[in-house]
Amino acid sequence: MASPGYIYILINPALPGIVKIGKTGRDPDQRARQLQGTGLPTPFAVAHQAYVEDCERVERAVHSLLVDHRVAENREFFSISVEDAVAAISVASRLHGPQAAAYNLHRQAELDLLNAQHSSLDEADDYRFGANGR
Repeated sequence: MASPGYIYILINPALPGIVKIGKTGRDPDQRARQLQGTGLPTPFAVAHQAYVEDCERVERAVHSLLVDHRVAENREFFSISVEDAVAAISVASRLHGPQAAAYNLHRQAELDLLNAQHSSLDEADDYRFGANGR
């Protein structure tokens, strides 16, 4: 079941060139404040936020897109510019948003039609040339 929420990008002056990309069902500014006591000398700031219909799925997609930039496998920190992180969120949102479901249904219908046409042509060839006549 989809879980609506925000995909956010957090930055911190103590971590130049590194962004944190995560998800929350609450306000991203509130999430940034929660992270203040994590051992960094400066607070996190929200650099970008995007509301999505399925934040779990979109976050996984973003992390997959950026796997080569991940600082540590078990953390949500990436060595990437904010602009590139925003672009990854945009791509993942389009791939896994509500429009993606409609697009995928449309593409599946097209594939089903092509397969039916191909099958009909095979049947016509079998009728015309015999099953082994191709």
